[in-house]
Amino acid sequence: MHPSRGSGALTFRNVTCRDWVTMDVLPLNHRADYLVSPLMFINPMWDHESQRIGKQRCTPTGYTLHGISDLIGFIAIICLFGIPIYLVYAGIRGHFTWGMLWLLAAPFVIAIVGNIMHSYSWHLAEKRQFKYDYEKCVSTWVDELGNQQSYKYGVDAGKSDQSAVQ
Repeated sequence: MHPSRGSGALTFRNVTCRDWVTMDVLPLNHRADYLVSPLMFINPMWDHESQRIGKQRCTPTGYTLHGISDLIGFIAIICLFGIPIYLVYAGIRGHFTWGMLWLLAAPFVIAIVGNIMHSYSWHLAEKRQFKYDYEKCVSTWVDELGNQQSYKYGVDAGKSDQSAVQ
């Protein structure tokens, strides 16, 4: 299930659909290889609330960057469909110039910026040794003091963020 480099390209064996959706198939340091991919506009969804809230408690900054990158991806999708419509409209009105074709690159540039931000948010979580166990639905990480922390939705849902750090 891990990528291997053969003949200069990444190849995958025994990869399931869930692995692609959660990007489990790629180690964090290889996610940058997929900045331009079918998933470039939409970040993978959270596997479980334990993963989402665990990342939020592990690195609030990374969690915020993750949310902003989702918004940037949404803006890129809107631009992907809106810019061609605008170009057709400009052509009908007689205001089209060939230089306007550069606008077609904007959604891809915006999406790449969002993907870089998404990858950096996971880098921040990796610095805190954030791990998510898909079978037990438990997030674990190391806090600023070096203490091992964990979160499981339902079990720890009533705890405040302050009690998790203490």
